Amino acid sequence: MLVKPLRDGRHDLPKQYRQILTNAAGLTLYPIDETTCEHPAQLRAKYGWLRTPDALQVATALQHGAEIIVTNDEGWKRLTDIRAIILKDYIVA
Repeated sequence: MLVKPLRDGRHDLPKQYRQILTNAAGLTLYPIDETTCEHPAQLRAKYGWLRTPDALQVATALQHGAEIIVTNDEGWKRLTDIRAIILKDYIVA
């Protein structure tokens, strides 16, 4: 979530994103653990465009029963296993 804003020179956004994510009601952040490590390979096989770090995030979300995942990668809208919410769509500039 932070790479694109940083690449675009938007150094103000990472702080805003962290604040939204860590203070959002009904949102839980999970560490990536060893039980999650096999599922990303299955996701990468299904979605050839999905990179390993992203597959780890998606797998963690699915492992914990998430119905949506938050990202700034528009490509994630192609996921069929989980609904992707694009964070920048909710930021008021």
